[in-house]
Amino acid sequence: MQGLDVEKPIVCYCTTGKRSKEAAMMLKEAYPHAQVYSLKRGIQHLMDGQA
Repeated sequence: MQGLDVEKPIVCYCTTGKRSKEAAMMLKEAYPHAQVYSLKRGIQHLMDGQA
């Protein structure tokens, strides 16, 4: 995770939210003091409301 600025908030997102949740948990484990967020239900949920 080279080059990741953990001093700034980190937002993870994917299509359905499953992979971003896993990534956020891994990041939080590696950097306990980082502000890590995952987009619940993913981008697809947001796009479904936009059609």
